[in-house]
Amino acid sequence: MGAGLVSAIFGLAVSHSACSSVPVGVQGGDSPPEPTDAGSDTSETSADSGLGCVSTFPVSADCRHPLVEAHCVNGFCRIPAGCFVAGSPECQGRRGAYSEPEVQMTLTHTFEMGQHEVTQEEWLRQGFPNRATPPIYDAGGLSAYGSCLAPDCPATNFTWFDALVYANRLSGAHEPPLPECYALDGCTGEPGVDMKCTGARALPADVYACRGYRLPTEIEWEYAARAGSRTPYYGGPMIATKNTWCASEPNLDPFAWHCFTTTHKVDGSAVEILETHPVMTKLPNAWGLFDMLGNVAEWTSDAYDGLGFRKGPYVNPGSSLGTSNERTKRGCGASSPATTCTVSWRPGATWNYVDAQGLRLARTLD
Repeated sequence: MGAGLVSAIFGLAVSHSACSSVPVGVQGGDSPPEPTDAGSDTSETSADSGLGCVSTFPVSADCRHPLVEAHCVNGFCRIPAGCFVAGSPECQGRRGAYSEPEVQMTLTHTFEMGQHEVTQEEWLRQGFPNRATPPIYDAGGLSAYGSCLAPDCPATNFTWFDALVYANRLSGAHEPPLPECYALDGCTGEPGVDMKCTGARALPADVYACRGYRLPTEIEWEYAARAGSRTPYYGGPMIATKNTWCASEPNLDPFAWHCFTTTHKVDGSAVEILETHPVMTKLPNAWGLFDMLGNVAEWTSDAYDGLGFRKGPYVNPGSSLGTSNERTKRGCGASSPATTCTVSWRPGATWNYVDAQGLRLARTLD
């Protein structure tokens, strides 16, 4: 899909010369409580708020976003360095009130991002078993969630450490081989099967300095997902009523497999089936990236902090891998409602946790 068609679909300019030219939201001055777990933000705004929400976050005069164009080759898209505003305004419906403060971010390096989530075929090619499972439901259940089982369906059901091993293996398989970005500590078991580890180190210590394949940092992920947009979805603002769990969202549906677009019934059954879909079957964002929202949530390299990034601006956040056993995921899954399928939503999970999450890789280019 050409850049002109992508921009026409979005209805937004792809030439964002300065962050200050587009309004973004105000960070609140609240005193947040400690989060109770890594998977959710316990305090949220009203489910009915957010319609017509306009963000007014101020940025510095030197905060500039590059031209947004799709440059994708061999499954990776080039993302140039630049400045943007991460997080969400307080008026955004169902946002994480404490995990999504708005803050100015600058990435000083150009990087490439996987054009789509790692597929089951790609996962198998690196020697891992396929742990994706189809929807399973019992006679008394009303819904069932699972994975599509095809070569181009996203790989899923693996730990954060498994994702690091996959990145290292892909670096070694590159021609010529690239340096591995991770060293794992205290591991037992077989990768992709039953491996558990006690920690990991970045090689070198600065995550961005590695020239091999790696997980994106969560700020790289959000920068790539937004593609110059300042709205909850890269397809536009949140405009639907938000007090229904699994509802249509016109600016999300064409771009994401979320619970409204995935739900279907089989042979007249009353049971609702929610399952992932092959990658690249929805529209891409303006960088040319598919499924940044929906299908499967994606591991990032960062330690999870339920309070989010505060007291910015930041330059190259996430450069340290850290030692926390809780790691941030980004995006959302095929069973997620539209309200948690925003570019700023920040769930987390422990690093040895196996669930319906996937990954896409990044690589520093300069």
